[in-house]
Amino acid sequence: MRPTIEHAPRHWHINLQESWEVEFWAKELDCSEQVLRAAVATVGDRSRAVRDFLEAVERRLPHRP
Repeated sequence: MRPTIEHAPRHWHINLQESWEVEFWAKELDCSEQVLRAAVATVGDRSRAVRDFLEAVERRLPHRP
């Protein structure tokens, strides 16, 4: 039996130097390039940290009807 391996996306890094990655991650995280860059500047380049940060920000925003 293989040992359990933590899910790979937790270890993915967002490389803001690659335009295709910026486009991919902005689409994947449903945010603009500017928001993506700000999130990476705030929490670092690990995709899981950026996703968690954006979700936390979204929860704090007032919901529109």
